Amino acid sequence: MQIDLLREYTRTLNILYVEDDLAMRLSTAELMEDYFKRVDTAGDGVAGIARFVEYFKREGHYYDLVVADLNMPRKGGIEMIKEMLALRQEQSVIVLSAHNEVENLIDAIELGVASFIIKPLQLEPFSGVLYRVAKAITERKLLQMHLERAEQDNVTLCAENRRFRKEMRVLQARLSKYEVALHVTPQLSVKTNGQSERYEEQIRYLIRDDLEELRMVIDAMEEHLGTYVRGEQDFKSLSEQFGVLLQHFGSTLAYYNFFERLGGRIGEFAQTMLHEPLNSDECSREQLLIILESFLNMLRDWQTTLPDADLERLNFFDVSIISDIDTILLFWHPEELQRSAPIEFFA
Repeated sequence: MQIDLLREYTRTLNILYVEDDLAMRLSTAELMEDYFKRVDTAGDGVAGIARFVEYFKREGHYYDLVVADLNMPRKGGIEMIKEMLALRQEQSVIVLSAHNEVENLIDAIELGVASFIIKPLQLEPFSGVLYRVAKAITERKLLQMHLERAEQDNVTLCAENRRFRKEMRVLQARLSKYEVALHVTPQLSVKTNGQSERYEEQIRYLIRDDLEELRMVIDAMEEHLGTYVRGEQDFKSLSEQFGVLLQHFGSTLAYYNFFERLGGRIGEFAQTMLHEPLNSDECSREQLLIILESFLNMLRDWQTTLPDADLERLNFFDVSIISDIDTILLFWHPEELQRSAPIEFFA
């Protein structure tokens, strides 16, 4: 075994060597220090577990490799290895075994140890085992690193792509408004079966990128409402959860000039639920629960119908949703109820 080739895979690895024979522990540790980045030692299974846990608490990760004798006082190698594997299932372990420890060796193999070495140690077989195991550990670490980096890059790219698409939609919506006002593209304001071509284009954008996300938000609100009905959470928690989800819902709608007012109204409703605790009796809360269910049903109908809705139908939903919001807010501010006028997107 070429030393340089072995070090190529061992030089970045940290190792724990557990051996009760002091002379062997010192000499073997000295040998392994020529290969590995770090070599810690322990004199028996109890000390080995303690060092294993201590290293994790200090470094935030476990040893890359554990090399352990099987026949040790206080706690044997098999018991120690079982405890280590309970803490880290994929821990790589090489066991050292004498010729007469066949039963222990079989137990170690059944635990899934990476390899084993028969005592007394001989340099060539020992180096070969270290090479094979260290190569597998290093390649696994590199693969994991690449997977994590690829996943992070994918998350970043998706977020950037989504932000870019939404910014483009906002710009396109604003541009269309100016074009219609200046009669640059009068054909965009021509209505077909009650829908403008520009409206249809915006709806296609919404369906393609955000409609499924809005459905998931509605699903989450219905799930939280169910936990409240079953008595698994109090109304304050329900209100906070609804507030966060409605805030996201309103922000998504506000990207589109067709839904800007509705999105803003939902956003105001979200702020009320988030920051103004509701003080009311149990009877009032039961009434509020019924209205919240009606509100979610209306949102669900709106989300389901949107792809095929004409402007008249859309206005009906907007008025109904805002009416439900105003009714719900009666429970927060009975003296300040202000009904919103119907929303009209087109003259």
